[in-house]
Amino acid sequence: MAVIRLHLTLIGMAGDRKELIVDAQKPLLLTALLDRLGVPQEEVGIIVRNRKRDEIDCMIHDEDVVELFPILTGG
Repeated sequence: MAVIRLHLTLIGMAGDRKELIVDAQKPLLLTALLDRLGVPQEEVGIIVRNRKRDEIDCMIHDEDVVELFPILTGG
C-alpha cells in the first residue's frame, strides 16, 4: 500500500481527504490518481515522493509515501 498525503487547498478538492491509502502493488500513475480524486493536475505545485521531489507523471509504487502541495501564489 502507498500513502498519499494532501496539503492545504488540495484537501478540499479531494473531498476533505487529508490522507489516502492506495493499493499500489501494480504501479499507479500519479496523474491517473489525481483524476480519480477530482484534483486538477494544474493545481498541484510540489510533489514529494519518498522524501524527494518528483514530477506529476511519476509512478506510485507499493510502500511509497507521496506528499502533494498546491501551487502557492501571493505577493
